[in-house]
Order: sequence, then structure tokens, then C-alpha cells
Amino acid sequence: VLRFVIIIVDNVRHEDDKWKRLSRLHWFLDIYSIQLTLFDVTSSVALQLIDPFVVAF
Repeated sequence: VLRFVIIIVDNVRHEDDKWKRLSRLHWFLDIYSIQLTLFDVTSSVALQLIDPFVVAF
């Protein structure tokens, strides 16, 4: 019985570690997504400011 309990505890600990890693990965993906969105917004604003000059030439 003790061996069975140890196996269950090890499996639960392993699953907990896996969820922590996935949570960390999700956090990094959120940060990356925010950076891409900010880059997209910044790029579009910069292009709108440049566009009249490009059209003039």
C-alpha cells in the first residue's frame, strides 16, 4: 500500500511540475504576443506618418 501511495504522490508531483512549465510557457507566449501587437501598432503609425511623403514623391 505504501508503494502505491508513493507512486501516486510522484505522479501528482510530476503533473504539477508539468503544469508549472506550461504556465510559464503560456506567460512567455503572452509577453511575445503583446510585443508583436505593440510592434504592429507602432509600425502602422510610423507608416501612416511616412505615407504622405512617399505619395508626394
